Amino acid sequence: MLNRLTRASAQLNGTAACADFDRDTGRLRIFENGALRFEWFPPHSWFMISSAAGFSKWGCHPGEKELEAVLHEVLSRRPWVETADASVS
Repeated sequence: MLNRLTRASAQLNGTAACADFDRDTGRLRIFENGALRFEWFPPHSWFMISSAAGFSKWGCHPGEKELEAVLHEVLSRRPWVETADASVS
């Protein structure tokens, strides 16, 4: 069995992130700074891609564009990121 990966990378506020989609298994993995953060298998991986990529016509094999949308979605919703307007009283 070949391990055919589609990969996309992104940077946000000093965090390097990478999304890997394995076409043979349907597994979607998200890495942050080299550490595995999330891993989904079908059908959950497909749900994640379709919810992030919107009306893209990726079928069963997402491209780099769809994985970049997944990274944007995951990085923008990280609860551990501090925001400038967050303050503790």
